[in-house]
Amino acid sequence: MAYNAGRMRSHVVILRIVNEDTGCRWIPCAVIRAEVTYPNGSNLFSKIGLGVRSIRLKIRAQPDLTLHDALMLDDQHLFITKITPEPDRMYCIVDAAVISPVSCCVSRKTVETDSRHNRPTLSQTSAYTFPACLTEKYVRLHEAEPQDTTETVYVLVTPKIVALRAGEVLTMQGESWCVQIGHTLDLYKNEYEIIRKEDA
Repeated sequence: MAYNAGRMRSHVVILRIVNEDTGCRWIPCAVIRAEVTYPNGSNLFSKIGLGVRSIRLKIRAQPDLTLHDALMLDDQHLFITKITPEPDRMYCIVDAAVISPVSCCVSRKTVETDSRHNRPTLSQTSAYTFPACLTEKYVRLHEAEPQDTTETVYVLVTPKIVALRAGEVLTMQGESWCVQIGHTLDLYKNEYEIIRKEDA
């Protein structure tokens, strides 16, 4: 039986990441129709973080849609985790995670070579902003003297073009976080463990 395209009642925006000197951002590039369902269970969009609510969309095949892209349904930002072509190749199934993106900023000093002394020098500081997805990893209590501190560790999932270094400090939602570990082997995204210490 042929699929009834009338079931595609939801309007979905395809988002693409663009990189600029001052950062990267999502921009809308197309509007498509989709049939939307919400499967049971969580979507593990992060390999080292906790899962979030899952969503499934049936859309007409989009040859240029990849896991580098994202979708917007109403006010929901959708992190694409899987694209499965249907047997007839006219449609495809898109599995995604429903997330709330956060805006992050990292400040960096550029390195220039002093031609006179042939040694590197630090020049002016520039800010780089980027969108990311945040998921919880764990919270642990660390006993120290004279008082205890709480270390909060989150997993920050970024577009592949965002490259952070261990030890860098980024600002997110008005708070400073330190990048601890980077997981960058995935072809479509990077994941960073970030930490913030507070007095317990």
